[in-house]
Amino acid sequence: MNRYWKLVIFLVLAAGLVACGGSGGGEDYYVPETSPEPLFVLPSPAVAPTTIPPEGHILFSGGGEMDLPIMGISIAAGLGRSFAVDNNGILWNFGAIAGRVPAMLHEDIVSVRSSREGHQAISTDGTLVMWGRYTTHIGHHNAGNAEDYRNFRTNTVLADSNSWFFTALSNSGHLYGWGSASFRLSNYTTVPPAVHDAWYRTTPFRMFEGVRYVSLANASDWFGIITHENHLHFYGVIGRNTWLPAARPPVMQDVRQISMGDAHALIVTNDGRLYAFGENGRGQLGDGTTTNVDDEPIFIMAHVASASAGVDNSFAITYDGRLYGWGNNSGGKLGDGTMTQRLEPVFVMENVSAVDAGDSHTLAVTRAGRLYAWGANMAGQLGDGTNRASHEPIFVMDNIRP
Repeated sequence: MNRYWKLVIFLVLAAGLVACGGSGGGEDYYVPETSPEPLFVLPSPAVAPTTIPPEGHILFSGGGEMDLPIMGISIAAGLGRSFAVDNNGILWNFGAIAGRVPAMLHEDIVSVRSSREGHQAISTDGTLVMWGRYTTHIGHHNAGNAEDYRNFRTNTVLADSNSWFFTALSNSGHLYGWGSASFRLSNYTTVPPAVHDAWYRTTPFRMFEGVRYVSLANASDWFGIITHENHLHFYGVIGRNTWLPAARPPVMQDVRQISMGDAHALIVTNDGRLYAFGENGRGQLGDGTTTNVDDEPIFIMAHVASASAGVDNSFAITYDGRLYGWGNNSGGKLGDGTMTQRLEPVFVMENVSAVDAGDSHTLAVTRAGRLYAWGANMAGQLGDGTNRASHEPIFVMDNIRP
């Protein structure tokens, strides 16, 4: 079946959902009110580069000099570890290495992110601070001192990483990348990965201009960027086995936010529509099936303010602060009081301003600045002083920046 007929069937099914309606009230947010306009652009064949680009080669250029603010991300759920920034700029952490209750880690912090065992924070002056595994020997898989802090550069507004690749976005919209996967991710996405495993970039190089947002997949060579025109581009491997060409049209337009899991992506448009893309073996796309989507993103729900993709589960916050989750629920990491896998969005809690899905646990902050956690707790990452898992949100601390 070609892509045209897939698109036709998609629109017909979406229209059918509208006709069926819902049960009423806030629980209906994941049922579209109207059949959405298809915002994605079907990719056309592209030819991969045949020569090795030099250091500092810019893959995407456009938008001129931008003036981006630091993107305040107040919570981060890593591998057995949690981080939270309070209203005074203090970075707290708990879980692996830190202990079972929150402990102060750093001051003058605006934003924090964590991916597996690598962590990044941005200070008030835009300095990117990195620590954790893989940071002492960047570009080589040697673990250094887990608490060895490295100040990278100033004027950083957003950072993201996985276990082998690092990115930093400057306030001028320049996206820098480095690490063991950077060469194959950014230059030769049509060549088998084994060819590039021997090549390492140990210093940052500028990959893109005109970027305002970036998100990396946790465990696959895949990342997404949003340009100054609100266009979404993917680079690398879709899921785990579909290689993208090095040059292609944007996947979607009018995009506000993207969040990458292990092998799936959540996409929020400017009008609050949530789309999903990638692997779906645990129902992490939220369309009621376990069928992978590797062609174009599918519509999931409306009225979405933001979304967070975990390893194999997903969360979305609606405009009125209602948190929904779906996908794998091992250890109770969806927070709905069960360990039942969910193929469609289920309600978790209300008055939420931010959520971050980790490997096996989840963090959320309410509009009043109250931090909650749930899921696995073997390393004390829920911050309640115990090692007991929780299938529903438990209160951790106050005064966290919403």
